[in-house]
Amino acid sequence: ALRPRKFSVGDEVRLQMVPPELERSLPEERQKVLQNCVGKLLRVEGIDEFGGIELHILDDGTQSPDRSHHIFFIEPQYLEMAGEGI
Repeated sequence: ALRPRKFSVGDEVRLQMVPPELERSLPEERQKVLQNCVGKLLRVEGIDEFGGIELHILDDGTQSPDRSHHIFFIEPQYLEMAGEGI
């Protein structure tokens, strides 16, 4: 079962699946980026006021060194702490 977890900035996380609401609302090229992210190690860059986890991502779905590529806000139930699963 997907359960919300508490994440902090700097935590290493993995995306478990593309959130269905993002799959519906994102343009196709951004969906592809997110699909590439699934299972990869990513860093929590920030947390918004709604608890969304900010991720900075390159086109291939790996960690971006800065904010100049893709920025996604992902609900925490779609993420797991690195080292928990997979």
